[in-house]
Amino acid sequence: MILNTSKTENWIGNLFKRDFINEEYCDEEFVDEYLDQRDSDPFDLKWTEANKYLEIYIDQNLSVKEIEEIEKIKEKWRVLFFQKVIKITQHPDLAAYVSEDIDLIIGYMLTGEKNSFIEGMIQSFENGELPG
Repeated sequence: MILNTSKTENWIGNLFKRDFINEEYCDEEFVDEYLDQRDSDPFDLKWTEANKYLEIYIDQNLSVKEIEEIEKIKEKWRVLFFQKVIKITQHPDLAAYVSEDIDLIIGYMLTGEKNSFIEGMIQSFENGELPG
């Protein structure tokens, strides 16, 4: 399988340069409400299903080398996004959620798999918003 590395790295790099954390996310009460909403269905169920599907797809269809490459790219961006969000908001839980979203999106982009929920998450980030 040929991973969509260039396209993914370009998209994620451009996203990283953008502002997707607005002032609301510096308010701890707002962040707590946002995270509670994300931990509820339907968002949580759809996120979990998308993640599980991707894990199974990768395990069944990719070589060890491809899996290692995916993990390397995901780790790089997970750390960078976590650091960016924590620097802006000082909220470690929000930073963890954002970095996990980025991890999931990167997995789908690299493999070329399609999922309407993931496409919605991508659209949220592109619109300067956090998914939810």
